[in-house]
Amino acid sequence: MAALDEAETIKDKPTAIIAHTIKGKGFSFSHNNVAFHNGAMTQAQYDLGLKEADAVLAEFQGVKETEAR
Repeated sequence: MAALDEAETIKDKPTAIIAHTIKGKGFSFSHNNVAFHNGAMTQAQYDLGLKEADAVLAEFQGVKETEAR
């Protein structure tokens, strides 16, 4: 996030941040799949995506709870 902080300090000229990302990262049906660059999900993909996101969130929350102890 240093790039965002630095960009905020530049006032006299345009600023661009180039991010190297992976399309659909973390979702089994769309991870690095170019078809999901601008396409819509089916209802089944949406439902699976919510399930996968909930699993990641639960795992993250478990890690945060462990760190707090």
